[in-house]
Amino acid sequence: MPLYCSPFDEVLAHEGPPAIFRLDRDGNWRLDVEWTRDCWGRNDGTPSQGTVYALVRDIPTGFVQMMLATASDLLENRPGVQVRCFDSYADALTAFDGLGKPPVVEGTW
Repeated sequence: MPLYCSPFDEVLAHEGPPAIFRLDRDGNWRLDVEWTRDCWGRNDGTPSQGTVYALVRDIPTGFVQMMLATASDLLENRPGVQVRCFDSYADALTAFDGLGKPPVVEGTW
């Protein structure tokens, strides 16, 4: 399981409002303010709580990245991407590792 890039990010993930975290270049979870703000804006009302690990595929390029969402519905309604959610980091990592390097999925996912 990756660590958080700072104590601030860890507190936000466990005690803060629903948010999106992405892995930084060192492999640590970092709050992604832009994604969080955009996803909040697309959500009707306050997102529900419930952490999920997600593989998020950019449709035009096929590039897949792993994200952590502290609300299961926060990634809904995001245009241009396809999302697969997992209850555990281990399950998400297994699926992610199966995509190859770089993690690109062409065609239907």
